[in-house]
Amino acid sequence: MMKSIFIPILSLLALSLVTTACSEQPDIKNLEGYWEIERADLPEGNTMEYSISTTIDHFTLESDSTGYKTKVMPQLDGSFITSGDSESFSIVEKDGKLKLIFTTPLSSHTETVLQLKEEQLILLNEREMKYTYKRFKKLELE
Repeated sequence: MMKSIFIPILSLLALSLVTTACSEQPDIKNLEGYWEIERADLPEGNTMEYSISTTIDHFTLESDSTGYKTKVMPQLDGSFITSGDSESFSIVEKDGKLKLIFTTPLSSHTETVLQLKEEQLILLNEREMKYTYKRFKKLELE
């Protein structure tokens, strides 16, 4: 009798652990830094590949729930040029997903974090465009 109850309980516990592990939120601290776009997947199925990007997105976290994004242009000497324009964002969890809510004086929009790892960021915007970024690495000239 005990054995027949033990196996279903053990199976339920294992399933619960797997479900919890799969639904863990990404570490938002990985967002901090410079990100270079690799590709954009359009809702109609087309993909735009970016072999070279002249601008990089720089994400700065001010807290666990706020930050801002600035477009910068990398220079050969390792520095960056920026126009100074930036978009503030709030980080919220909604429906089990991380959302970045960007605001400027003229508009606001939301992007869903599909993946956030140390070296890869994937965002989905409200128009169903999916952007895949890689961590920017400075050009090493020798």
